[in-house]
Amino acid sequence: MRIVSFPEAATPPELRAQALALQHQAWPPEDAAAVSAAMLTHDPALRPLSMLLVDGGAVLAALDILSKEIVHAGWRYRAGGLSTVVTRREARGRGHGRRLVAAARQAMAAEHLDLGLFTCDRPLQGFYEGAGWQFLPGAVLIGGTVLAVVVASLARDAEPQTQAASSPQAANDPLAFFEQRVQEQPNDLAARLDLAHRYLDAGMIEESLSQYAVALDLDPDDAEALAHVGIILFQSGRPEEALRSVERSLATDPRYPEALFIQGVILLRGLDRPDEAITAFETYLDAAPFGVERGKAKDMIAQAREALADA
Repeated sequence: MRIVSFPEAATPPELRAQALALQHQAWPPEDAAAVSAAMLTHDPALRPLSMLLVDGGAVLAALDILSKEIVHAGWRYRAGGLSTVVTRREARGRGHGRRLVAAARQAMAAEHLDLGLFTCDRPLQGFYEGAGWQFLPGAVLIGGTVLAVVVASLARDAEPQTQAASSPQAANDPLAFFEQRVQEQPNDLAARLDLAHRYLDAGMIEESLSQYAVALDLDPDDAEALAHVGIILFQSGRPEEALRSVERSLATDPRYPEALFIQGVILLRGLDRPDEAITAFETYLDAAPFGVERGKAKDMIAQAREALADA
């Protein structure tokens, strides 16, 4: 059983036909005779990425990730969301949908989206929360469907990429928002991770490691925290410990793209194990074919093959 991803328009025909059949099983079209497997479900401008849980040649569950840039208060954000989440009727109740939705959240985080937002029917709120998404209380939905609730997960908490205007506090201290969020919600795992990431990006290693430690107290198996602790240990010249941390991350989520990429770097650059590094990078490319590190992964595969040839 594996999770595969393709741009909707490039999904292999045999998988696309099954995904479309699942969608029509859940949301019957008005005119079934007018539907063909070549038809796209989403507007191409939303860059739809289809994620499928496949067992053998059978699609057990499917969803699409949609994304676009939005501008709010002069700040530009990359936003993404889920759509057409569906599980094959006879395969329901086995955790397949939750696994796919959780993987989509990880994929969106790996793409460094600023914000993840989507709506769902109210009875499904618990399902999405169980896959790592968070209910956004007080949200006002303009348009959409009746009896919808907004579910949100901040893959990266919204922050300006291009800035036309900003508050004095944000200008003086870009970390202030994230620090305040942790102060107000000390047991919020996502808040701890967001602050840890910001500290790491700012080169504040001790502060970052402290936040990851608290995150792991809250959830000892959190794949994201374990992977980033691996980064810090590797950068500190402790590749064996770094690899153990990353392997714990992958034990939780074997297809977590960021952990796979970090594993490859540690194996190649830290432990001189190019054959294993190739496997890690190839698995990364399979798990995240459009991942932000795909270029580096391909370069490092070439480097690892050169090292093996020279051995």
